[in-house]
Amino acid sequence: MEQRTEYKAEGQDKPWIPVIVRWLHKYELWKSRLEYLDEKRQQEPKVVARLTGMPGGSMTGNSTLDTAQARLEASEEIEKLYDIQERIHILDLAFKAMKQEEMLLIRTIYFDGVEKDPWDALLMSRTTYFRVRRRVFEKIYYIGWEEIDIEASKRKKWHDNGTVLALKDGETVV
Repeated sequence: MEQRTEYKAEGQDKPWIPVIVRWLHKYELWKSRLEYLDEKRQQEPKVVARLTGMPGGSMTGNSTLDTAQARLEASEEIEKLYDIQERIHILDLAFKAMKQEEMLLIRTIYFDGVEKDPWDALLMSRTTYFRVRRRVFEKIYYIGWEEIDIEASKRKKWHDNGTVLALKDGETVV
């Protein structure tokens, strides 16, 4: 009698796996966005000081200054992106703990976008690919399990309620 192996859908037994996959896909975009916003924030005080002639000064009725101050207030967006900063930090720490073949897998699949038969692109057997991939997920989870569990539980609640919500980074969750 032939024995069949039953495969569970990805993340069914570990609800944190889809969260990690999503983080890995978004990592480079998040990192670039934060770098841009940080550069923008660092330039804002110089703009205000140049327009007023004094650091932190203010003038009423000056539309240029009002624009600069509005831009400063917009820099508060970085504060709102704290969650993304935390996720990037978790991934950066996990990357430091990765072996070379684990980082190659991350780079190939999540940064370069190889989706079809990634084990061929990595010159690995299918079994080795899934074993290495599991180690990658486990290392990331081990470092950032608190944040990952919070997001996984939110996603489960949204899914259980059948609710569609927009996340901060613009992704829609069903």
